Amino acid sequence: MKYVIVTMRRGSTGEDAMVYPTAYKAWEVDQNKRGPIVYEGAFSLGEATEECMIYLNDAVADKYALDPDMRIVTEAQADAWLTANRELARLPTEIVTDANRLTVIKIKLDAGIELSDEDYLALDPDEPMQGINRRKKTAKAVFGA
Repeated sequence: MKYVIVTMRRGSTGEDAMVYPTAYKAWEVDQNKRGPIVYEGAFSLGEATEECMIYLNDAVADKYALDPDMRIVTEAQADAWLTANRELARLPTEIVTDANRLTVIKIKLDAGIELSDEDYLALDPDEPMQGINRRKKTAKAVFGA
């Protein structure tokens, strides 16, 4: 699996709102991607071009990288891209995995009841507890790689 950055341009009259590179095939991306397609959000700011990042299987990524508007990036570059575009892409910084647990934690805090070790673990982004986990700023966290 490889991270691919795709550059699209804003469509003109008679075109789609987003014009993808010629080699980009939506059906092929849907069949071969893992995780979401993350858009940077530049079109909403009036920019003429916008980038998105996709996590694709190797064969499709290598084929797409032949197009000058698509490029394979390393995980470190993908992380940097996500960090730079986090606000534009409107990526969540928290993932609620158990709303009831959060409600109980909030009630305990409001009532002045000391939180248990499990409560603290539920709030810890490095622990796989149900509760709320803060998303790490990595491509793996976004794409589940």
